[in-house]
Amino acid sequence: MKYSDTAGSCQGCAISSIGTYFPDRAEWANKQGFTVFEPLSFTEWNQPGTAGQDVKTATLTTVTKKGYNNKGVIYYHEDTEGHLFRKYVSHRSPLL
Repeated sequence: MKYSDTAGSCQGCAISSIGTYFPDRAEWANKQGFTVFEPLSFTEWNQPGTAGQDVKTATLTTVTKKGYNNKGVIYYHEDTEGHLFRKYVSHRSPLL
């Protein structure tokens, strides 16, 4: 399992991650100067809401080249102080 939180400390890290993990925010990240060079390919993506905090939260599944499943929850926040990005991902080995 892996948890990461930019906690407002690295604005570039947060903006880049928001653009990478929220495909609809990739163009916004690019305009901020943080282009997403390697977009993720999601096997599952769920963004539960269309307003408030729900629009900034998503669950996801990706699969690595070696067949490992990564399942996680991601969240971002933006205000006058800047941006933050939180990610909690579990890594599961491929079925034998």
